[in-house]
Amino acid sequence: MIQKILFRDTELSYNREGNGPAAVLVHGFPQSSEVWKDFTKELSKEFTVITPDLPGHGLSGLPENLSTMEGYADAVHSVVSHSGIKQFTLIGHSMGGYISLAFAKKFQGENLLKGIGLFHSTVFADSDEKKTGRNRSIEAVKKDRAGFSAELIPNLFAKENITRCAEGINTLKKIAQQTTAESMVASLTAMRDRSDSSDFANETSLPFLFIMGKNDNSVPFDKNFIITSFPKKSFTLLLDNVGHSGFFEARDETLFAVRNFLKFCNGDFK
Repeated sequence: MIQKILFRDTELSYNREGNGPAAVLVHGFPQSSEVWKDFTKELSKEFTVITPDLPGHGLSGLPENLSTMEGYADAVHSVVSHSGIKQFTLIGHSMGGYISLAFAKKFQGENLLKGIGLFHSTVFADSDEKKTGRNRSIEAVKKDRAGFSAELIPNLFAKENITRCAEGINTLKKIAQQTTAESMVASLTAMRDRSDSSDFANETSLPFLFIMGKNDNSVPFDKNFIITSFPKKSFTLLLDNVGHSGFFEARDETLFAVRNFLKFCNGDFK
């Protein structure tokens, strides 16, 4: 069921389905809650599943001067507060993972989280090289938003999956085309300027789920795999021949991993 709330005088949208222990699934850039549609259908048979449209994405507006991960985390917090859930497992894809980490750090005193899932995401801040790439992307978006999206989306898949995942690629393209240049620039700026979360991952007692694709061009697994040893409790799914879009490229495997992680976080892992 789609819900609407006001956040910084701007309307945000989120979907809520199912009953049981709660999971909040946060989409990445430049997508919407629609990417979780299939996961929501399956997971809502056992869990309460909440999928926000982040500010400036999907059916949500973009508040003025929102361009930090902490700002997006505030939006997720507003959604959670409105939903009435008291504790939940937070799983984020790509930028959604960065937002999840910002949320965990900012609101750790509220005892809201049971676990964190990084779905093709990382605890590391952008390197100088990556920041330069973000700046190039910002300029590309300003010049030709549609062209930028059309070029970006196929690169989120392993080359060998382009044909097999054509439907998923088209879905992501359609969603991206609905995202304004202003919203894309805000997201790219927030990703570029986000803080490192390595210390948090090392220090927290929260369990982590890591889902990584060996062919991920956005978050290379060879540079990122070390983070799986940071948390005190972690589960890792490393996928061969998968890029940055595991929910399409390896749907069954990633859904299985997410479901079992949710069960673990809620004391029902068998």
